[in-house]
Amino acid sequence: MSRQAMIAITVTVLGAAGVSLWSYRVNREGVTAGVRFDAIGPDASPEFAQRTGTAMTRDELATLESVARTEVETAFAMTCVRITDSLDSRYRVRVKAGTIGLVAGQSRSLPGLRGNGEVSFASIAAGAVAFAPAGADRAELVTAIGRGVGRTAAHELAHQLLGRMDIHDTKDRLSYEYPDLRPEHFYQPLHWTIAGPPLKARYGQGAGGCPQRRA
Repeated sequence: MSRQAMIAITVTVLGAAGVSLWSYRVNREGVTAGVRFDAIGPDASPEFAQRTGTAMTRDELATLESVARTEVETAFAMTCVRITDSLDSRYRVRVKAGTIGLVAGQSRSLPGLRGNGEVSFASIAAGAVAFAPAGADRAELVTAIGRGVGRTAAHELAHQLLGRMDIHDTKDRLSYEYPDLRPEHFYQPLHWTIAGPPLKARYGQGAGGCPQRRA
């Protein structure tokens, strides 16, 4: 057998072993995904302050963070993925106060091993204000910002959990996978489309229920 053939066989065996180990760890330990807010101050959204007349309060920031976490948990409710606030989780998203280039979120991942992503609070807040319906009050804007942050975090976690799959291949504006910010992202219910079946297949509840989960 040639050296090249031996290398090919070795790579194939190692790849299969890696997939088996990944499946074993998912089935035995489950998967956690961390969503963590950086220190975000009341002045993080000048658009909000301009629209409402004053900056966000600390209580409003706490409210929108709670809304965001609920949104992520709702997005992954059909899976055994446990949402935490720990950046020690295998998959994680940091919500940063400022911008991250021209995008609202971005991620890098090694599927089955690690994933790391970021969400721009400033970009999400600006979008929630820009797309707000006429007459939207202060509380509605706070909720919309939290909703937008959570849904963007869910989108980024899907990238990490599914690896190379192109989850942007959808035209459904009411989907988590849709790649651009739009009014529906903040003010309408969303659902999974093309990413839903693989997320459920890989991370969904098995016959014995969800496994014991660790960070």
